[in-house]
Amino acid sequence: MIYITSLKDPKVQMSFGKFLYVNYEINVKDNLDKIYIAPAAGQFQPYLAKLLCDTEVKIELSNNPYRQT
Repeated sequence: MIYITSLKDPKVQMSFGKFLYVNYEINVKDNLDKIYIAPAAGQFQPYLAKLLCDTEVKIELSNNPYRQT
């Protein structure tokens, strides 16, 4: 999902040093089919699996190297 807005938008929530996310009005889980996780974010796969355990959403580790530094 892509949502383009300004960081000043009240829908954008920030927990400095930890998270940056957008609060959607709709249930995002109902609109997901598959989630790709970056190779460096593999440790978050169990967390996402727990959040999505009541859905049919598939979680896969991406083979696409985002950064190689």
